[in-house]
Amino acid sequence: MPTVTAVILDYNKARRVVENVRGLLRQRGRFKLEIIVADNSCNPANAAILAPLAEHDGVKLLVNSENLHYVRGCNRAAEQAIGAYILIVNPDILWPELDTVQVLLEYLQKHPSVGIVGPKQIEEPSGKVAMTARAFPRLFTQVARRTPLRKLPGVRKLVAYDEMAHLDVNRTQPVDWLQSSCFLVRRDLWDEVGGFDPRYVMFLADPEICWQSWSRGLSVVYHADAVVAADGIRCSSGGLSEFFRKPILRQHLRDSLKYRWRHAWRKSPRRQVV
Repeated sequence: MPTVTAVILDYNKARRVVENVRGLLRQRGRFKLEIIVADNSCNPANAAILAPLAEHDGVKLLVNSENLHYVRGCNRAAEQAIGAYILIVNPDILWPELDTVQVLLEYLQKHPSVGIVGPKQIEEPSGKVAMTARAFPRLFTQVARRTPLRKLPGVRKLVAYDEMAHLDVNRTQPVDWLQSSCFLVRRDLWDEVGGFDPRYVMFLADPEICWQSWSRGLSVVYHADAVVAADGIRCSSGGLSEFFRKPILRQHLRDSLKYRWRHAWRKSPRRQVV
């Protein structure tokens, strides 16, 4: 049986992580499960809540002595993975169905031309389907969707496309990229691209790895029949008025500029595959 390694990077969400891991341990299917929880919080109280997780078979707890941020934290944890598949999981993810991991794994096993697959994500408590499948980022629309510009007729269409408003969330289908709140990646692809690109700090590493997957002829797929739940809280949420108050929004812009510089004038690799 193949081994799936779940990587959960925590930042002060220990109680939710405990619930997350319990749900993962209840997952059923034809696979072995390894879970690596990395604590980026630098908070002894948070680490104390996580500590009992290490008592479970197949669960490894890493308490970082410094905040490695998202990209370095995930990569550092994944270095210890033994699995043939890497499941990147946000700390707030819950598992309302017992076969979600099996559904994702089986899809990759049956479709060798797919490199990354991610589930439908339901936001709590609203029950809305989260906006996890997206079009490859464009700097203008990333800025516009956080400002009154998004209300202008022409800009509204660009933002709607960026947010994949037209997507049928009940149909499994290829997409440009998936948010790494929860997705399953082939280990050989992960290793080939070096995991999340270390040029990014917090953001844009997920569209980057999806770009790299498409560039290698491997599709990225949103799977409508695999379901997870999430708390619906996005650390990068906020508009222009909060830009100067929230450092994380400024980091989002810095990572966006790196992405834009890297991919300026490049055609979407997806168009070359499908």
